Amino acid sequence: MPLLQRIAIAAGWLGRLPHVEAHARISFRKDTPERKEDQVQEAVAIAWVAYQRLLARGQGDRAFAGPLAGYAVRQVRAGRHAGIPQDSAKDVLSGNAQRKHHFTTATFGAIDTLRLEDRRASIADHVAFVIDFREWMAMQNRRHRRVLSWLAAGEKPAAVAGRLGVSPARVSQIRKKCQVSWEAFQPVDA
Repeated sequence: MPLLQRIAIAAGWLGRLPHVEAHARISFRKDTPERKEDQVQEAVAIAWVAYQRLLARGQGDRAFAGPLAGYAVRQVRAGRHAGIPQDSAKDVLSGNAQRKHHFTTATFGAIDTLRLEDRRASIADHVAFVIDFREWMAMQNRRHRRVLSWLAAGEKPAAVAGRLGVSPARVSQIRKKCQVSWEAFQPVDA
């Protein structure tokens, strides 16, 4: 392919890229920050492949940013990837299998990322904690779950407050309220 043609393709894509990226960020805004970033980048890659396919078929005049972005987001939500085969619906770690059969998986050490690990706890206590913690988190409202997730990920209360548009004191109040709720949720040891 001649250099000028490659430059024209790249320039056409670069004009659409901000729109595709913005659409994907809005579409995946409710996911965790890490998952959101992965999904946005996957959507950009899928849109790029779709853009190139349209150009190869001589349909470059149909390559609008909005439809490309919508198509890419739908593909990501369906578990498709750019350039690699689709996950097997029979593989327990596959996102497709988890969506199809309505279950989720978690690594045993996932609680470590929440900085709640107690190395002296037995495996049974650790598993019980993970189950109890998930159940307790499901009882919290959406805002409290978000605050707790960000704080557990190591963010400072001021940064969390900035994300929510509230004062750091309000974040501390939410944290204290959740602490009281967790303590009330725990069974009393005899």
